Amino acid sequence: MNQYEQLIARLDAFIRRFYTNKLIRGVLVFLAAALAYYLLVSLGEYYFYFPSWVRFSLLGIFISVGGFALVWLIIIPLLQTQKLGKVISHEKAAQIIGNHFPDVQDKLLNVLQLRSKVGDVRESQLLLASIEQKTKELSPIPFQSALNYSKNKKYLKYILPPALAVLFILLASPDVLIQSSKRLLSPSKTFIPPAPFEITLMTKNLRVAQFEDIEVIAGTQGKSAPDQMYMLYNGQEILMQKKENGTFAHTFYKVPKNISFQLKAADVLSKTYDIQTWYKPLIKQFRVSVDYPDYTGRKDEMLDNIGDIIAPQGTTLRWVFQTEHTEQMEFMMGPGSPVKMPGQMQQFVYTQTFMRDTNYSILISNKDYAGKDTLKYQVSVIPDQFPSINVQQYNDTLTDNYVLFVGEAGDDYGIRNVSLHYTIQKSDEQGQALGAPKHGSLPVPISAGTFTTFNQFLNIETLNLQAGDQLSYYFSACDNDAVNGSKCAKSVTFSYEKPSIKKLDSLVEKNQEQVNKDLNSASKQNEKIEKELKEMQENLLQKNELDWQDKKNMEDIMQRNENLQKQIENIQKKFEENNRKSEQKEYSEQLREKQENMEKLIEELKNNQLDERMKKMEELMKMLNKDKLFEQLKEMQQDNQLMEKDLDRMLELMKQLERDMRLEDLAKKAEDLAQKEDALNKETEQKSKSEQELKAQQDKLNKEMEDLKKDMKEMEKVNEEMENKTDLKDIKKDQEDAEKQMQNSSDELSKSNSSKASKAQKSAKESLQKMAQKMSEAAAGGDSDELEEDVKAVRQILQNLIRMSFSQEDLIADTRKTAISDPKYVTNIQIQQKIKTDAKMIADSLFKLSKRQARMASTVNKEIDAINRNMASAIQQMEGRGVNQATMHQQYVMTGANNLALMLNEMLQNLMDQQAQQKNGKPGSGNCNKPGGNSPGGKKRKKSGQGLGMQLGDIITKQQQLGDAMKQLKDKMGKQGKDGKDGKDGKEGQKPGGQKGGAQGQGGGQSGQSGEGGDSEKAGGESEQMARIAAQQAALRKQLNDINHLLKTEGKSIPN
Repeated sequence: MNQYEQLIARLDAFIRRFYTNKLIRGVLVFLAAALAYYLLVSLGEYYFYFPSWVRFSLLGIFISVGGFALVWLIIIPLLQTQKLGKVISHEKAAQIIGNHFPDVQDKLLNVLQLRSKVGDVRESQLLLASIEQKTKELSPIPFQSALNYSKNKKYLKYILPPALAVLFILLASPDVLIQSSKRLLSPSKTFIPPAPFEITLMTKNLRVAQFEDIEVIAGTQGKSAPDQMYMLYNGQEILMQKKENGTFAHTFYKVPKNISFQLKAADVLSKTYDIQTWYKPLIKQFRVSVDYPDYTGRKDEMLDNIGDIIAPQGTTLRWVFQTEHTEQMEFMMGPGSPVKMPGQMQQFVYTQTFMRDTNYSILISNKDYAGKDTLKYQVSVIPDQFPSINVQQYNDTLTDNYVLFVGEAGDDYGIRNVSLHYTIQKSDEQGQALGAPKHGSLPVPISAGTFTTFNQFLNIETLNLQAGDQLSYYFSACDNDAVNGSKCAKSVTFSYEKPSIKKLDSLVEKNQEQVNKDLNSASKQNEKIEKELKEMQENLLQKNELDWQDKKNMEDIMQRNENLQKQIENIQKKFEENNRKSEQKEYSEQLREKQENMEKLIEELKNNQLDERMKKMEELMKMLNKDKLFEQLKEMQQDNQLMEKDLDRMLELMKQLERDMRLEDLAKKAEDLAQKEDALNKETEQKSKSEQELKAQQDKLNKEMEDLKKDMKEMEKVNEEMENKTDLKDIKKDQEDAEKQMQNSSDELSKSNSSKASKAQKSAKESLQKMAQKMSEAAAGGDSDELEEDVKAVRQILQNLIRMSFSQEDLIADTRKTAISDPKYVTNIQIQQKIKTDAKMIADSLFKLSKRQARMASTVNKEIDAINRNMASAIQQMEGRGVNQATMHQQYVMTGANNLALMLNEMLQNLMDQQAQQKNGKPGSGNCNKPGGNSPGGKKRKKSGQGLGMQLGDIITKQQQLGDAMKQLKDKMGKQGKDGKDGKDGKEGQKPGGQKGGAQGQGGGQSGQSGEGGDSEKAGGESEQMARIAAQQAALRKQLNDINHLLKTEGKSIPN
């Protein structure tokens, strides 16, 4: 290679160095610019999150400008180093070298120019030589030094700051450049600035069994925490539940398949998570066969998909399970060990009989399910219930010995039988059991079924109970339980005690005391009613019209009347109960008669006077007329007074009956004690026992004597409370003698003196027998002195009554023929008032007698009350110059007196018969007919009394006919008086026999006569009828005189 070629090679190397230098400079500039641009854009994107169009613009600028700079500054110089593309010429290179080496520029250009001028050979040789020479001159010159790479160091100051900044950021926080670069390189995506927290999924296990629940829990990490978090699932945003610890939770229920979800909070979105499901063992369905015990009568049944079962005790259950994905199935009862069920083809079977409530579990599992899924159910066993039985007892109202039972029994599955069980326990006087009790039972017929009713009658007498025996009885009902055995239920236990004599006495006495208390209470209640009636009359006198207070007062009186009626009904019930109890003891015929008489008196009091009084009360409530109301109140007050007498009499007779019953009881006890004393006396005489044993027996009898003495004192208390006391001195003396002799016997036996003891025992027996005899006589009818006193009293009342009747008859005649203007008319009024006074004395005597004699009917007091009322009406009519009305009331008085005389005469006959029987040694026996009873003449007498009784019956019949005629006449006169012009309502009269008749038409006449508004013909007809009645009354009077003469012939006349 010649010098020129070397020169050209050196120029080419310079040119390459030139472009290499340019390349180095371009690289440095490009890097400085690129790093600065990248740093600025990245930092801007990191902090400002440029929108897509900005990032598109920045990326476009970077690509376009960077690409251009890359091509211009790097690629083109790089190609030019390889002489690719347009490069500088040798001349240009020479100029550049010349600029660095001024001395070389011209020489180098000359060489190049000379080389271009080489033409022909001659000139070429010359030029080549010149070129060769000049080239040699230029060979020492280092063209490469014309280009100094170190000059490019000045560009390092532009590249080092951004490079160091990038390096620092990459070391300190590489995410700044990495995240911003990613976002810049993805300008089409939208990037949200990062929140001040990060969502963290806290649920680690996202696997769940199919159709089970799973709870997803998430939290956040960062400087702040969101208030809400959402679950993005299946296109929905579901608000998660915030918990106390700042976490959020959401539960997926019964997950059927895999689930994908995201979490979102304050525009911060988590990544996508997946919940994976796996198959769980499953029971598709199951069927239970229920086999009930046969005795229940229930039909077997099939239950589908029912785990909790209620079944009777002893029921057998058979389960058949249809499953899916199940490899093993177990049955576990309560806390016991599980039992593997046999099964195939996803079907499992288990059978069990249940006797009690049981909790059971079904356990299923497979290979994917490590644990065992458990289904818990319960078998509730219905135990066979005890049968039920309910029995009501109904005692016969007349006796306690007959009992009717009405009952019902039931059971859940059926009653097998019903029985009546009874126990009899004998006991002594003190109630102590004697021996073993006797048991028995009676079958009760019933109908089959789960419920039955039954009736059972029990006659206690068939059980042959003795006094003091205690009977307890109950019903039992047994069921048909075939599992546990038949069960029985008991009804309430009923009891019956056949009272001992001592206890029976105590019950009767206690009940009698209550009856007496109730009678006292009824009497006080009646007094209050009478007081209120009187006050109401006084108030009416001060008023012109009735007001609401009067009505209120009447209602109060009616209420008291109702209470009084209830009290009397209660007295009646208790008295009848007392009589039923006393039937268990042997009382005399006379005492039974007294009880019957008392029952009749109570019945009459309850059914007659109280019923009539209530009717009057109802009538008064409807009345608005003050005058009528006043008169009715007056009538009621009179009824009330009569009621007071009846109650007073009943209380006294009750005490008398109680005393007589106690006397008979004491008589029996004294007689029984006398017999025991006699038996002891025989043993003492025979010396069959030692003195100690005999003394012990005597002391026991002495104790009985002490009890008898106590009972005597109780009887004496009752006797002292009575108005008509019985003289008990002789009885008490015999009791003291017997007590003294019995004590002497005991003392002598203690001294071993049997003979004296025997004598004392005989004396004691005799005293006891006398005592029993006297008490029996006193209880039967009183002593002869009391009976004689009653006979005298009846005779005296009869005498006064007949005298009063004769006086009234005479006065009737005088009243008819005396003119009202005659001064004698006033005298007649005074005579009538005197007769009224006499009648009051007779009434008091009769009432006193009625409190001693229960045989006397209550009609006797009613009759005398009617007499007094008619006398009062007669006086009122006479004072008002109502002659016809006055004579009619006078006629009623006389008729009533005659009726009363006949009743008393019959009573006298009874008393005299009783007196004769006492003299014959039969105390208290004989006929005891009640005067004024239903029979007009009573029972027929024997001998002479028989004819007398027939005459009395005939007189009473005629007297009743006469009373009816008088009533008709009175009604006729009352009608005429009502039709009169100036007539006004008259007063009511009282018909003899207790029947009331209306009499109206009094007053209103101008002449001061009776005030009837009829004409003279009517008045004449009435006078004729009155005359006929008077004639009949005279005939009856003659018959009564004949009876009086008959009594005289028999020694029973009425003294003058």
